[in-house]
Amino acid sequence: MRAAQRTKHLRLGPLVYTLPLYHPLRLAEEICTLDQLSGGRLELGVGRGVSPLEIASFGVDPAKSQAMYLEAYEVVIKALASHSVTFRGEHYSFDDTPFILEPVQKPHPPLWYGVFNAESTEWAAGAGVNVVTNLPAAAVRAITDRYREHWAKLGRNPGRIPFMGIRRTSPTPRTSTES
Repeated sequence: MRAAQRTKHLRLGPLVYTLPLYHPLRLAEEICTLDQLSGGRLELGVGRGVSPLEIASFGVDPAKSQAMYLEAYEVVIKALASHSVTFRGEHYSFDDTPFILEPVQKPHPPLWYGVFNAESTEWAAGAGVNVVTNLPAAAVRAITDRYREHWAKLGRNPGRIPFMGIRRTSPTPRTSTES
């Protein structure tokens, strides 16, 4: 959170928390803490995880990651908006569990969903969240078009569509080995 200490207006966002890899109440606490430390400048990125190898390396069955994501998402959102959480699911269960921390931004920081294909935009449009991808530019058009299509099918205002972002990194700088 060094950037939060040194800036006043810059919005900060870890993209993305792979929800099946976190205990949802512990993650909600972290989100509240980051939103408090940044003075309400946190942008929250979430996803289910695209790589079965990554998911499996943390002991999570990739076949269960989508169900775990949906449950964890619901728990995190409930925790950020209330002082106790009651939830019954296949992967998580809480019975009036106290939740004391709260985010600066109500009911929660702006949400971003990591998408890896055009099909994954249906959930994002239904949830009304921003989307971000790290796919090559050639694949992004199918994602943005599909998101807008789902948004329109839901009867939502086309002028109020959430943000869509692309994550880009620069190539690793080359070092010269010549003398």
